Amino acid sequence: MNCASRLVRLVVILSVVVFCIPGLAPAEGEGDEKVRECAEVLRESLEMPEEGIPRGILSNAYGVVIFPQLIKAGFMVGLRHGSGVLCVRRAEDLWSPPVFVYLSGGSFGWQAGVEAADIVLVLKSPSSVARMAEEKLTLGADASVAAGPVGRHAEVGADVLLQSEIFAYSRTKGLFAGAALEGAVLHHNDEANAVFYGLDPVSAEAIFGGEIKVVPESAQELMRLLEEYTE
Repeated sequence: MNCASRLVRLVVILSVVVFCIPGLAPAEGEGDEKVRECAEVLRESLEMPEEGIPRGILSNAYGVVIFPQLIKAGFMVGLRHGSGVLCVRRAEDLWSPPVFVYLSGGSFGWQAGVEAADIVLVLKSPSSVARMAEEKLTLGADASVAAGPVGRHAEVGADVLLQSEIFAYSRTKGLFAGAALEGAVLHHNDEANAVFYGLDPVSAEAIFGGEIKVVPESAQELMRLLEEYTE
């Protein structure tokens, strides 16, 4: 089988994953692992002063979405898929427990190859948080998104950045950079939330609103990390 055939086969398989079974519930323990991966991505993104996400950007955030190792593959048609978590800021600078989400999307054009990237979305306004609380949201259509500035001395000068509700970042090969995610669709992963919190059903509103009485230790660690970086 030649390289082109292998790539086509991979894209077909990925298409099935993205569009047919995106909401499968994780096995027991996988939720904790995913939350810890998200915490590590966040920590590394803020401990790279010259190449990372500016702390000032996160300090003023109303919410954060983190996707460790989002997969992008393409051969004529590009596909993205990944799972992660969404946390929102509550009163007194406290952060909510994580809501599990997944991102899927496609694009057309001359492209080929497969890569994995850590993705961080910084929600800049209460309205962006309200839209993220919906069951499904298309980036760029339901909420404006732009590649975020990076580095300690980053300046946001373009009007499009100032008006955007969400800053998007990606990391490949150790460096963070602004990401283009227009057209990607973010969904809540209700099955993963039910498994993680041991409640079925459990809504995103209940998680955001502090109605969860028992929060797993991995989630508490992520919440403490967010509070530390945004105090």
